[in-house]
Amino acid sequence: MASKVKVTQKEDCIQVAFTAMASPCYLLIEGQDAKQHQDFIKQTLREVQRLEQKFSRYLPDSVCSKINASNGKPVKIDPETYNLFKYAKELYEISEGLFDITSGVLRRAWTFSNEMVTPSQSTIDKVLPFVGWKKMKFELDAITLKNGMEVDFGGIAKEYAVSYIAEIGRKQLPNHSILINLGGDIEISQERTDGKKWTIGIERRNQELQVVQLNKGAMATSGDTHRFVIINNQRYSHILNPMTGWPIKQTVSTVTVTARSCIQAGSIATLALLHGKNTEAFLSTQKGIKYVVNK
Repeated sequence: MASKVKVTQKEDCIQVAFTAMASPCYLLIEGQDAKQHQDFIKQTLREVQRLEQKFSRYLPDSVCSKINASNGKPVKIDPETYNLFKYAKELYEISEGLFDITSGVLRRAWTFSNEMVTPSQSTIDKVLPFVGWKKMKFELDAITLKNGMEVDFGGIAKEYAVSYIAEIGRKQLPNHSILINLGGDIEISQERTDGKKWTIGIERRNQELQVVQLNKGAMATSGDTHRFVIINNQRYSHILNPMTGWPIKQTVSTVTVTARSCIQAGSIATLALLHGKNTEAFLSTQKGIKYVVNK
């Protein structure tokens, strides 16, 4: 949940720093009068906290946790939750099953801890029956999971939150450009009135930063820079194939995508990595985006 807020006046913008969704987060608001933006800042913090409390699998009272603890019984959902499930279904279908929000249970086999050993095929085979979008009953007002199944919004919830806040910014501050950054997932509400661009750094595996400049749109990165495990000198990515239960054999470390919205950029970056050796071939077919691949 959102931490203490630090507001700093920069040369040509206001920076609002806080922690949420287990990540450092920032708002950069064009202009120099923090007081006139207080309502937007407060609403942003409330909404980020609300979305984290709603969709995090780590919080026991979240919608996600209630669904996962339902023991095969239907769980009522609201329109916002339905729409997020609907989007996850679209990603499942266009990825031909590679993107599957029920695949989080594979962490029972892959803990990615320092003490982890490579799981046996039999261990993975015991978990795979609990993976599969089509095993879940998805209705307009309810979700029903089979016993032992779980859902995890980790691949889309933060990106959804960024785009959600950007839309609020467009309505509340139509004369100010706002850069929303939740843990490295970014969207710019609109172009700056002074004609300048926002400067953004893309982290590489070697901890160097590649600097890019954007005046509009969104950016998201997916990869294994921080989430992986090395066992017997072999690197295993946290990105798992929901059909085999094994890590995707990646030929790149990270994919950064710029697109119209953050949820679009994040989805394409994740789908690209799920294509393994065909990551760059997949990216080359996507329209309306730009991308940076780090080996």
